Amino acid sequence: MWYGLAADAIVAIHVGYIAYVVLGQLAIIVAAPMKWQWARNPWFRLTHLLAIGIVVYEAVYGLRCPLTVWEEQL
Repeated sequence: MWYGLAADAIVAIHVGYIAYVVLGQLAIIVAAPMKWQWARNPWFRLTHLLAIGIVVYEAVYGLRCPLTVWEEQL
């Protein structure tokens, strides 16, 4: 029973990660011409760039996302 709950939790984390990458990029594009300061926050930019870098690394080297692997195992 706990396997299903753990898998659901990992799916929620995975969806959040994807949303952070996609919606974060859209937010930066929208905020840049409007000069909103939160979009220039270095921590936001750094973590967003790191999240994108991880996805690119996995795609270039043909690696499967660990979250996907864990979801399937559970």
